[in-house]
Amino acid sequence: MREWASGIALMVVAVVGMVELVQANEAHNRLLNVPNKERNATWTKFMEGSGENCVVKENFFQGMTKDDQAIWNVRCTSGKAFSVMMEPDAVGSTKILECSVLKFISGVECFKKFDK
Repeated sequence: MREWASGIALMVVAVVGMVELVQANEAHNRLLNVPNKERNATWTKFMEGSGENCVVKENFFQGMTKDDQAIWNVRCTSGKAFSVMMEPDAVGSTKILECSVLKFISGVECFKKFDK
């Protein structure tokens, strides 16, 4: 009986671990699953909430970091462009940087997929 219970407990831990892996960046996963027009509207609300006057006309998923951070780029109707890093935490913490600043400090260009 103990062996059976231990086996079930091990299976539960494995399944929970797989669910956490799949949901590693839930905010990012939600964004991927909405139509582009709705995604632009969501990004517009997000950018306005962060203090930027930005109506998003283009969004682009640039890729994932080795730490499961999702990197998205957004371009505003004003012409300004931003890189948004979404953390794989429960609340979807973010960091925002203008694309021009990102390129200046790191050489990374927005709206280009990361090399694998």
